[in-house]
Amino acid sequence: MRYFFLTVAFIAFLFPAYTHAATLRVAPVSASTQSGSTVSVSVQVSSSDQALNAVSGVLKFPPELLQVTSISKSGSVIGLWVQEPSHSNVAGTVNFEGVVLNPGYQGSNGTIVTVTFRALVAGVASLSVQSGSVLANDGNGTEILAGVSGGSISISEGAAPAPKPTPSFVSATGKRLVVTSSTHPDSSKAYRAPVVRLEWENPDGTEAVRVLYDKYPETTPGVVYDVPIESKEITPGKGTWYFHAQARTDAGWGPAAHFKFTIDPNALEETASTTNKNLLDISVAIAKEGTPSSWERVKALAMSVLRFLMSQWPSMLVAVIAYAFIRVRRPRRQSARCF
Repeated sequence: MRYFFLTVAFIAFLFPAYTHAATLRVAPVSASTQSGSTVSVSVQVSSSDQALNAVSGVLKFPPELLQVTSISKSGSVIGLWVQEPSHSNVAGTVNFEGVVLNPGYQGSNGTIVTVTFRALVAGVASLSVQSGSVLANDGNGTEILAGVSGGSISISEGAAPAPKPTPSFVSATGKRLVVTSSTHPDSSKAYRAPVVRLEWENPDGTEAVRVLYDKYPETTPGVVYDVPIESKEITPGKGTWYFHAQARTDAGWGPAAHFKFTIDPNALEETASTTNKNLLDISVAIAKEGTPSSWERVKALAMSVLRFLMSQWPSMLVAVIAYAFIRVRRPRRQSARCF
């Protein structure tokens, strides 16, 4: 019996208990480029033994070596984004959070986002996934993330060192977009509406558009739409926000446009159309209530009398005929009495 338990323990050591597990990783594990050039890496998820339905995390990179130029969702296993992927070239982060619709995703190396970096100076840039989470499609949202793995980008000295970025857009060509909002038109006012609709008109020859919203007034947007869009609806929540948009033509990416808006559930808002209508109504009322002249008063009285007579003409006609008949008959009767 003693040998039986030892055998079972040995087998359990060699073959651990079956557990569901998922991983997040950076692919490729290693890449190389030159300063001033671009390189792309993907964040991938694997869950071979159980379907997942939610993934989130932060890709961390050194901002002194790399700058995010775009984030692509093309080919992503995510079907619904809780919030559009975003980045900060100041903090050195790329944020992603999304949901895989039923029946979920089960497989290996499923792409979540693809990030394109511009290399700034020579060095080795380490990439890591932080604050990662993978939830199972089991109805309970069970956490099944078992591990994460990062990567690196080796940057060699290029023909000319790339300029170090600033928080705002450094240089651009092309036309700046004009962003407006039909739901939150005035950037100096707060509005109650939680859903914000932004619109703009792309210049002729636009090949792609990238947008982003955050808390910073001058951010280079990074969510790319290869099929250019001209409007976006977002629900960012309470507070003051900034929406950023850029268009790319054959001349390159144009300068970023920035639109500020504020959401406050307690705001007292009045739309411009309502204000203009009220002013128009007041103007018309004042014009109608103006003091009439003497001639206008006489004319109004005469018209009133005329309308009254016209409404009473049948009765008046009968009265006139009866009166005329009486006047004609009365002299004859008096003459007959005299004879």
